[in-house]
Amino acid sequence: MEKPIYRVLRWILALSALHLTILIGLEARRFVEVRAQEQKVTAQLGQVEAEVNLLQEQVQRAQDPQYLSSLARQMGYVRSGETLYCAPQTPGTCTIP
Repeated sequence: MEKPIYRVLRWILALSALHLTILIGLEARRFVEVRAQEQKVTAQLGQVEAEVNLLQEQVQRAQDPQYLSSLARQMGYVRSGETLYCAPQTPGTCTIP
């Protein structure tokens, strides 16, 4: 016959092992979730970096006088001393953006 103290110690050991197994499982799940979130954030970072590069290119183009002049002409602006002629798409209409 075994002593009652050993029976209690076995139960404590078994419950401790179960508790440790549960904790390891929870940490493993948390690890997987963090990895998935890391991949998601890395993908978002790539998109944001691409957008930043595009915006930097636009800033560089905006500093070019010829580019600014072409944008102004597309908007219907003319230089002083120039005359704006409008060829209507349909008869009777002539709109300047």
